[in-house]
Amino acid sequence: MDVNSFEVGNSEIKKSWRPYNPYRCQLGRIALHLPEIIIPPLRVTILAQARILSRYGQLYTSDLQPLDADTREQHVFNACAGSLLLPLTRIQSEAQDDILLALFDSRQWHLNYFHWICDYLPKIIWAERFLESQKHRLRLLIYTNQKAKTPHLQTLKTLGYEKTNVIELNPDNIYSNVTLRNMMRVESRYRNGGDIPIDQMHPSVYEEIGNRIKIFVASASRRSYAANLYISRGRAGTRRIINEREILPILIEHGFEILELETMEFNDQVAAFSEARVVIAPHGAGLTNVLFSRNAKVLELFSLGHGIRPEFFQLTMIRKGEYYFHTFESENKNDDFIFSKELVVQYLTLLLS
Repeated sequence: MDVNSFEVGNSEIKKSWRPYNPYRCQLGRIALHLPEIIIPPLRVTILAQARILSRYGQLYTSDLQPLDADTREQHVFNACAGSLLLPLTRIQSEAQDDILLALFDSRQWHLNYFHWICDYLPKIIWAERFLESQKHRLRLLIYTNQKAKTPHLQTLKTLGYEKTNVIELNPDNIYSNVTLRNMMRVESRYRNGGDIPIDQMHPSVYEEIGNRIKIFVASASRRSYAANLYISRGRAGTRRIINEREILPILIEHGFEILELETMEFNDQVAAFSEARVVIAPHGAGLTNVLFSRNAKVLELFSLGHGIRPEFFQLTMIRKGEYYFHTFESENKNDDFIFSKELVVQYLTLLLS
């Protein structure tokens, strides 16, 4: 087994952060991210003759030691076992000096918008930092599906990776047995422990992603958006505002543009958040786009049945914004909730002052 592992760069200091919590709502996991923290760098591993088995993208070393923990899932295990019966194949376009970075794992989180932006795109930054003084060419290896393919390719293009530097593996075949000359694997940000929250983000990495994508999209933006945005989850199946129709006229009266991000292309979402001064939204993947804002005021609405999560607090603070949040009792099993008109007006007074 030919494996080399390296730490990339130095530790990073995350300064102390504070949310705006005017109604003294419970902090949940946000509380873990308030103090100053020293964050160690992630590790990069280069594996010679690594293997990819099955459409779940299960990664193995050359002597078939699993690199992911999900072989315990029976359907993944069965697909990998069946894949070993196939002849070993190589990626024909892989050159001798290529380093292939795998932007997937068998959990399939890469198919989710939030995880793709916040868990997989950062791996590119770590890989670039590692390779900046070397002569290898970084190429990206993706497993996608029809729904995620377009946003995956669009986001990679905004970071400077055209199709020639992106290799797509076929997700339609359950069984596959692929070997790579040199594969790079970047450690998960969820590897933290001890005094560091398990979901801590490295601010400099996310700043770089946000800035690079903003610059690319600014040159191709097709329209302007209002400075005040409300993100609707009306098309979602969970965490919806039950009385949304009642509060939309109030928001529109105060200059808010109502967006359903499911209907928008990636570049348009970036353009909208790039211009935003105030963003109001229920907790959901759409708030990932706060990464493309700057100095925005963000009000995140949590349903207590789903929990209070810190991802968008972190992104808002990294992008030098002001973060507000409010918690609501879940009204049903889908964690939908009621945002009263009176409370909307009170928050607008705070946010627009």
